[in-house]
Amino acid sequence: MLLKKTWESDLVPGYEEMDHPNVLKVMGAGSASLIKLDGTKTSPRYFTVTDFCENGELFDFVSAAKGLNSSMTRRFFLQCVHAVNYVHRKGFAHRDLKMENFFLDADYYVKLADFGLCKKTIDRNGQKKLLRTYCGSETYIAPEMRGHVSEELYDGQKADIFSLGVILYIMLTGLLPFRKALDNHYQEFMNDPIAHLESYGKKLEPAVIELLMGMLEQDPAKRMDISKVLTHRWLDYGCATRADVQSLVKSN
Repeated sequence: MLLKKTWESDLVPGYEEMDHPNVLKVMGAGSASLIKLDGTKTSPRYFTVTDFCENGELFDFVSAAKGLNSSMTRRFFLQCVHAVNYVHRKGFAHRDLKMENFFLDADYYVKLADFGLCKKTIDRNGQKKLLRTYCGSETYIAPEMRGHVSEELYDGQKADIFSLGVILYIMLTGLLPFRKALDNHYQEFMNDPIAHLESYGKKLEPAVIELLMGMLEQDPAKRMDISKVLTHRWLDYGCATRADVQSLVKSN
């Protein structure tokens, strides 16, 4: 169990009711004021009580290994996708998917956390609702979100898929694919992914390159949705076992 200081905006309605093996469980949330030495009260301090993930961030795990092999990547990435699929089916977009927001519990199972930017994508009539706020982390945000403060709308769930594509690339290579969407490195990858990867001394299977291209597609209308990611053939090739994970941990 972990007591975490948070912001009022992090207390997303519905988050406490989320119940999935790959979503960090929130067991309680609230606020309290502190009494200063002069007897006055501070403004409210908000907190959440969550499961404790003793093996830290997925980012640190992947960084220590300098990238994962295909079967190990599938094991962790598939759990990430299941978490996002659950959030999407609940009618939300996370909007801040990144390696640092996936954690590993005592048994090295993935837990998605940090729902402070999460937003409902279904309106009161059950219709899809587009979003407008520019948010997230620079390396991970989809190109259609850039500069969208109030002018244009975007599909928050499709933006999540782009972020998942960045996460998959990092898992496989141990490297960031680009600094931000649409920069020169992004264009190099999308134009010739094999040459792009070879320039960093990396080589990936054709099937996973196909998956990356579908997730990192610039046009959200052509980009994969979560169901197509889940059913992609590369994810059927077999995953690393728990014993494989333990062996990798010991070697690092």
